[in-house]
Amino acid sequence: MGIPQASRRRAKLSITVSRETLEFLRSRVASGQPASIGDAIDAVIERLRQLENRHRLASATERYFDQLEPDASMLKCFFCGKPTGEPAPKCWSLAISGG
Repeated sequence: MGIPQASRRRAKLSITVSRETLEFLRSRVASGQPASIGDAIDAVIERLRQLENRHRLASATERYFDQLEPDASMLKCFFCGKPTGEPAPKCWSLAISGG
């Protein structure tokens, strides 16, 4: 995680979670990856934000390619170099979304 714990301002959060969730968080702490359950929750939320951002970028990229003129959509795929033949290059959006 990017910010050292000492310089991070923490807010109190009182929640009830499922036993499975608590076991998962405790196992993460026991493995030594996060220092506390709070840090474990921060790491999970950070990962969720990354996935949401990737999805948003993939959607925006697909919308961009969908609105191009038909001739402009015959681009070569950035990743594989093959002509896409369709408005939104599928390997491009799959690479962005992690799929």
